[in-house]
Amino acid sequence: MVDFNRDIYGLLGLPFDAVTMIGAVDRVRRAASGRQSCFLSTPNLSFLIGCLADRGFRDSVINSDLSVADGMPLVWMARLLGMPIRERVAGSGVFEALRGDSGRMSVYFFGGPEGVAERACQKLNTEAAGMVCVGHESPGFGSIDEMSSESVISRINASGADFLVVALGAKKGQAWIVRNRARIAVPIVSHLGAVVNFVAGTV
Repeated sequence: MVDFNRDIYGLLGLPFDAVTMIGAVDRVRRAASGRQSCFLSTPNLSFLIGCLADRGFRDSVINSDLSVADGMPLVWMARLLGMPIRERVAGSGVFEALRGDSGRMSVYFFGGPEGVAERACQKLNTEAAGMVCVGHESPGFGSIDEMSSESVISRINASGADFLVVALGAKKGQAWIVRNRARIAVPIVSHLGAVVNFVAGTV
């Protein structure tokens, strides 16, 4: 369903929500609590350049439910053009804010190098914080179709997670989300590749 109340601005062919970090975190939190589907895209300058030559990649951002400027060059360009996009909203920052929240949110890690998602899950569950890991999977380097089997989607859905963090590389991750979005019961889905490494402590 299209949200006509979104405050969106176009920058070199991509949509960006005029939202602060606090606003983005609140929107994700509300979607999770209401079990409402929210595909969060976090375009940075590399994303933007890649989207210029890749229609599928560009469409994945256009069709997301929340698109935030994850890079200061984008914020600077928006300011020069008079757009009310005033601050960088990093995907990792959104995750960390939810991680430190007093509410309880559950996450499923999908992707990352072998063993890293498992380590991130274990580390998260040793913390007395606002997030718990309810599952993880490292699908390797197969095709999007191979990573989209019924068994894979069933495991993700059965976890009951609030937030699905995908880490397959930006283009592949966005394409995997688009391919499986209608089948995924987890309300919040986002490709946040570096987050799995951050939580695991490998970066």
